[in-house]
Order: sequence, then structure tokens, then C-alpha cells
Amino acid sequence: NGQQSLEGLRARVSTKLQEMGTSFEEHKKDLLSRVSEELQAEASSSKRQSKALGEELLRKMAELNQKLGENMSSVEEESISRFEGLRGDVQALTKRLDAAPRADVELRKTEAY
Repeated sequence: NGQQSLEGLRARVSTKLQEMGTSFEEHKKDLLSRVSEELQAEASSSKRQSKALGEELLRKMAELNQKLGENMSSVEEESISRFEGLRGDVQALTKRLDAAPRADVELRKTEAY
């Protein structure tokens, strides 16, 4: 009778261990599945955030490029204006210099007479 009790106890313990092992494996699979889903969700979220950040950077770069173009255009216009002013000054000085020797020659001619 004691032997049968011991065998019955062993059988129940063995059955319980198998049930616990099966339950543990099911929980482990469930947990791994949830963790995998969460990781995939995080990866998708990261990709969306990276894409959004990339799009924002491209938009900012386009804005800066436009501003740079506008500034370069302004600098070019200012440079052309200054160049035209300098050209006018040089032309005026050239005319004065061209006129000066003639006046000096004319003055010498009148002094010689």
C-alpha cells in the first residue's frame, strides 16, 4: 500500500511537472511573441521618425539654399552697382586727364606767343 501511494505520488508529481513545463513553454512563447511585436512596432516607429526627420532636414536645407540664393543675388546686384559707379568714376577721371594735357599744351602755346 505504501508502495502504491509512493507510485501515485510520483505519477502526480510527474504529471504536475509536465503541466508546469507545458505552461512555462506556452508563457515563454507568448512573452517572446509580445516582445517581438513590440520590437517590430518600435522599429516601425523609429523608421517613421527617421523618415520624418530626414524630410524635415531636406525642407530646412531647401529653405537655407533659397536664402543663400537670394543673398548671393543681392550681393551680385550690389557688386554690379558698385562696379558701375567705379566705371563711371574712372571714365570721368580719364576724361579729365585726357583734357588736362591739352589745356596744358594750349596754355604753353599761349605763353610762347
